[in-house]
Amino acid sequence: MIGSDMERGDYYPLSRLLDDLKADLSSYARTLSNLERLSFLGGMKIVTTFPTFWLIALHRYRFWVDSQFRIKAIKFFMKFLGLVGRYIFEIITKSFILGTADIGPGLCITGKGGVTLGPNKMGRGCIVGENVTIGRDRFRHIPEFGDFVKIGANSIIFGGVRIGNGVIIKDSTVLTKSVPDDCIVHGNPGRIVKKNSKLST
Repeated sequence: MIGSDMERGDYYPLSRLLDDLKADLSSYARTLSNLERLSFLGGMKIVTTFPTFWLIALHRYRFWVDSQFRIKAIKFFMKFLGLVGRYIFEIITKSFILGTADIGPGLCITGKGGVTLGPNKMGRGCIVGENVTIGRDRFRHIPEFGDFVKIGANSIIFGGVRIGNGVIIKDSTVLTKSVPDDCIVHGNPGRIVKKNSKLST
């Protein structure tokens, strides 16, 4: 995750930012471009074809700015640039990522967007389908996700739930309960349809 459970303002060096972005690119390459390995041309195709990648990149950029710049005038200018970029890509993708969300490397948002991504934490290698909503319940509790979680299109997940590693949430699922590792979930309300699927990697 960003800085391994770091809070906003903790140390998030440029090297880690670049590593996280490379992991995001690799996830896009595998998931959307059917590429075994990320090449230069493959990376260029992703950054020019999938605007959701830039939304993720700008989310990470904000953590980096908060971590690196202590002079208020410089930080304000850098954050302003990030906010402008974020606003543009929120409009283009019709998507939103909660500013405090701790997003692990290797995130991929498929489709054209339409995503509201508001978890507390999301682990490595997660894949989020289009028109997914993740957010808080009436008690302001928000979800947490483990590694390699796949969330199908048109799904809704909210409340203080914990989604384990390797969980697959099928399309159009409404989930308000925690799910252990390596399960497949489907339905409204979401139910476990298969356990111990061993799909995490």
